[in-house]
Amino acid sequence: MSRLRSRFTRQHPDDLARVLHQNAVELMDAIVEAGIETIVLDECHHLLDHWALVVAYLAGRIRERGGTGLLIGLTATLPSPDDETEFENYDQLLGKVDYEVPTPAVVKEGHLAPYRDHVWFTEPTPAEAGFIRHHEGLLYELMFQVLSTPDGLSYLESQLLPASGEDEDPLVQLDRALAEDFPLTRSCAVVLREVAPQHPLVAALPTTLFDRCSTDDLLTVLSRFAHTRLLSDPDAQKQWEYVRRSLADFGYHLTDRGIRRGRNPVETTLAFSAAKDHSAVEILHRELAGPDANRIRAVVVTDFVVHGNHRGQSGDDAAGALRVFDLLARDQLTARLAPVLVTAQHLRVRDADAARSQRH
Repeated sequence: MSRLRSRFTRQHPDDLARVLHQNAVELMDAIVEAGIETIVLDECHHLLDHWALVVAYLAGRIRERGGTGLLIGLTATLPSPDDETEFENYDQLLGKVDYEVPTPAVVKEGHLAPYRDHVWFTEPTPAEAGFIRHHEGLLYELMFQVLSTPDGLSYLESQLLPASGEDEDPLVQLDRALAEDFPLTRSCAVVLREVAPQHPLVAALPTTLFDRCSTDDLLTVLSRFAHTRLLSDPDAQKQWEYVRRSLADFGYHLTDRGIRRGRNPVETTLAFSAAKDHSAVEILHRELAGPDANRIRAVVVTDFVVHGNHRGQSGDDAAGALRVFDLLARDQLTARLAPVLVTAQHLRVRDADAARSQRH
């Protein structure tokens, strides 16, 4: 989606108007008519989302009328050039940085506390990565079972080609659908390409707009289809229950009042990955390999003692302080630090350290 929005920010205002809600277009046109030429954007890093299209449209309309369309962006969190897609989107609208206040100067003035950033990136363990791949496969299987049916295809068609009571060209209908609900329309289009690649409408979908089908696209379309088509049909009660239970496994809770996003099992797997425990050991290994090894005193802070969610976790131990302590206690190098676990209800030390303390 970010790549798609990035390309759109470089389009002609008339093209941008296709994917903006009519209310947004009318508001921007009113600003142009008022003679505004300079736009000041606070927290301009948020231009990476929907507002990038709105601002690009506004600036384009101002310049069409002969105005400067000057954009002034203010932010303390400039997008990283390492993320080419996001930085390109930002750079296309605002250009290079004209003035920057260095962080040390802000610290010296007393407006920012001194700090140091130390980040250690981890990847899921092989078992966790396998769970994530299996989970994604289940989602695609659910998508084909539900949306490749005649009712599912009919729903996708109705979202892409909304009826108007007139004999409209399909591209005109698609433009209107994009303007009314850009995210849903795009998701329906890429899902249609997945479940029915030979459908006549697929050939009319420009690849610049509808490229890869993501997990978010699948979940968006499945949940909308279930709530708008299945819930209201008494004959589809069994299918509604099947989709409702299946989507619950992906963190979506369907009710007769709407849909609520819960914690996705994949997100849970990543948040509580055992790789984070191993990274704590690896960081201590590096510290203990330095010249000040004999001075090292470490504190490992965790969010909980034992987490109750085991979805996607490898092994029998749940994430939390107990799991981290066991790993530190078993490792030959970190065991030399005589690790101690202290919580509101737990006090743990290694057997060898407890025996040594008793002798002393």
